[in-house]
Amino acid sequence: MGVRQSVFNVTIPGDQRSLLYNTLSGRLIGLKAALPEIIALSDPVAQELKRSGFLVDASISPKAEYEEFFRLRSQLSETCYLLFTTNTTCNLSCGYCFQNRVKRSGMSESVLRQSLSWIRHRLSATNCRSVNMTVFGGEPMLALSQVFDCLQGVRNICLEAHIEMEPCLLTTNGLHSDADTLNKLRTLGVEYVQITLDGAAAVNDRRRRDRLKTVEGSVYSNILANLRLYQRYFGLTVKVNFDKSTIDSIPQLLDDLEILGGIEPGSYRVKPEPIAVFKKAPTRGERPISLYDPTQPELASAFAKVIGWAVDRGIDLDLSAVFPTPCMISQGNSFLLEPDGSLRSCISAFGLDAFKVGSVFQFSELQNDRSRYSTDIDTIQLKDCLQRECPYLPVCDGGCKYEAHLESLPLKSMQCKYDYFVEAVPLYARYKETHSSSMRVYSVHETAQ
Repeated sequence: MGVRQSVFNVTIPGDQRSLLYNTLSGRLIGLKAALPEIIALSDPVAQELKRSGFLVDASISPKAEYEEFFRLRSQLSETCYLLFTTNTTCNLSCGYCFQNRVKRSGMSESVLRQSLSWIRHRLSATNCRSVNMTVFGGEPMLALSQVFDCLQGVRNICLEAHIEMEPCLLTTNGLHSDADTLNKLRTLGVEYVQITLDGAAAVNDRRRRDRLKTVEGSVYSNILANLRLYQRYFGLTVKVNFDKSTIDSIPQLLDDLEILGGIEPGSYRVKPEPIAVFKKAPTRGERPISLYDPTQPELASAFAKVIGWAVDRGIDLDLSAVFPTPCMISQGNSFLLEPDGSLRSCISAFGLDAFKVGSVFQFSELQNDRSRYSTDIDTIQLKDCLQRECPYLPVCDGGCKYEAHLESLPLKSMQCKYDYFVEAVPLYARYKETHSSSMRVYSVHETAQ
């Protein structure tokens, strides 16, 4: 039986070699000749490329590939992903924060106990093999006893059930500077920390204001002064929120991380992420003019700028925000757990009933229905995708449902991001090429390098 290229392959031409990126598997290979010439070289090469997802049986239609994507997407993960929000209180005030729509509060002891009971039940009912947890806020460091109890409680559940508890991520604004606290968090399973900044000093301190008036000096300088302390205990990611009005401050921020923060390039990662729609639009499709449109090449060009600035300085990048979908909304074992015990299907959807999938006080699977968000092969828009055999479906999945909701669009609407991905996928692949020590390169003269 013959083979053909997967519909999800994207070819990126180059001077010395082209790249082939598969959007379904996330794999990348280099090609020094045309793919048909390479697979004709030997059957083992063809079989290897087939196992990697670059080739499929010629009898499999593009529609069947699309259907397989939807099947895989809807499968219940063996890992339970939890964004555990111990509190929504925060000592900073950011105008674009998606938690501004809810009353700031902490999690009570009774809700915490019930949350742990729900987690125990969920892991048992779905035969999970591991838990991947992010401790989220607000600012988690303002509710340390709940954070400690949450981490210890989930660890105990995993130990009792012989389930792996994967290394935890803590999101924080970086203003807390007590070494004993950080050491205790490390012993309880936190191995990674993400600290957010909005640009250089003037931008950051204008947008991330001291809500409680307890910070001496600027917020920016205090955060930078604490970075080396956090690095002592955790793998560090500096998340940089940006929009059209702030992106040009990022080079100064990147310089300040080393000069003022004292952290060396290569010892941490920067995660650039555009600010998304954060409040309900009065008119369908309306968005603030400072925000990038996620369907347009302009956003890819913005990412290209940030990547170039980081690469020039030897700084490693987390580019997960380049492909923000498909996300937890379509995965039935992923939950945002709010301080009142509400469960939602989206990390940004605090207080939004459109994304509520139950609560820790209900153990019924009927509450965990994700079908109302999911596009499928029979929608009119996806028929258009199939007609032109769009390779970007696995990294698009119809666009962000949270943004669609805030722009007053139906949850099942299709936000075509083809024009964005035409620019963004090659950008991502070229960065991955330069930062991969194990990428396979195929030619007609050598089986693989």
